[in-house]
Amino acid sequence: MKSLAWDGDHRITQLFGEMRYFDYRIYDIKGHNGLDLGMPVGTLLRAPEPGVWWTGLDIDAQGRLVGYGIYGTLTADSGRIWLFGHCRMALAASGERVAWGADLALSGSTGNSSGPHLHLGLRPPGFDRGNGYGGYVDPYPVLTKLAAQQEEDAMTHEERQALLDRISALEVDQARINALKAEFEYLLRHLEARRRLKRGTTDQLITKALQEV
Repeated sequence: MKSLAWDGDHRITQLFGEMRYFDYRIYDIKGHNGLDLGMPVGTLLRAPEPGVWWTGLDIDAQGRLVGYGIYGTLTADSGRIWLFGHCRMALAASGERVAWGADLALSGSTGNSSGPHLHLGLRPPGFDRGNGYGGYVDPYPVLTKLAAQQEEDAMTHEERQALLDRISALEVDQARINALKAEFEYLLRHLEARRRLKRGTTDQLITKALQEV
């Protein structure tokens, strides 16, 4: 699966709601409360939308990483809360405001992890903690929707270059218009000067003729 939220194309190893590898009922939830994607340790994870990034650690009394291990949450401007679990390390500072596509962390296999992967969780605005999944919902449809929106908003390199070329052409056209305007104004001034000179000569001839009468 491809997404702005990570580099590369990675296989989904466990869907939302499944109990393929673990009985999640011991955590008082009905099934897997996120989307797992197998990816090499160190894969760059990015913000799927703008918001504020927070980092955290799941540790037990002995100081060992458990649960999501090194993780981070993105409180998005939309009201959504994204969870990035089992990270190797965070890149953005906790409390940092991040833009769409900003570097957040590197994926890993910390905490209760069966292998290198990303656990991606999503809580919607006004989430219901009693929905059977701790307030989490399937992130897949939202990722798909965001990808479609971002594709519409994003310009390809070719589109961007075509726009820049058009702007340059318009600037050249404007320069030509300005030059033609300046030349036209010069011709008008020249014609007006000749008209005044001719009128002055004509007036002098009429005056002279009247004097001779």
